[in-house]
Amino acid sequence: KAARKALSRARKEADTVAKMTQVQTLFIDYLSAKLHQPIAGVTRTALASLLTQRQMDAIVIDRTMACLDNVEYLRFSPAMAEPVAVTALLDTVEATIIALDTVLA
Repeated sequence: KAARKALSRARKEADTVAKMTQVQTLFIDYLSAKLHQPIAGVTRTALASLLTQRQMDAIVIDRTMACLDNVEYLRFSPAMAEPVAVTALLDTVEATIIALDTVLA
């Protein structure tokens, strides 16, 4: 619930870099809380392994990795961020959090 509130706040941020930084932070914090261990600095392979150990569906794991990669890409390449793409990414992050919640609750 806190992650979705933070995502709602991030949606209102006008600056793409600030928005993506907020989204990256909230997603990492969310995953850390749900997995009961810090994931900042954890490799994508290790994170996928942690999610697999928690019986997470492979599609949701792939979507989680894609969200992390895409948020990072737009954070460091804000000129490439079309408003429609940013909105779609935020929608995907929200849907991914909802999907993760079903298993990691």
